[in-house]
Amino acid sequence: MRVVDFTNYGVVPARKVLIRTLLICLVLPAVFTREGRGLHDWVANSVVVKNTKA
Repeated sequence: MRVVDFTNYGVVPARKVLIRTLLICLVLPAVFTREGRGLHDWVANSVVVKNTKA
């Protein structure tokens, strides 16, 4: 699994990674949106995808 940018499935910018990490540390992963994305992913505009190359 890996985290990618939600808009283009590319690399997540460092600033968004920092925001996402801070939100995870605040125990916000328990809050999910309707799409099944965590609130931390929604705020950072990221998504977790399965890595098919593994």
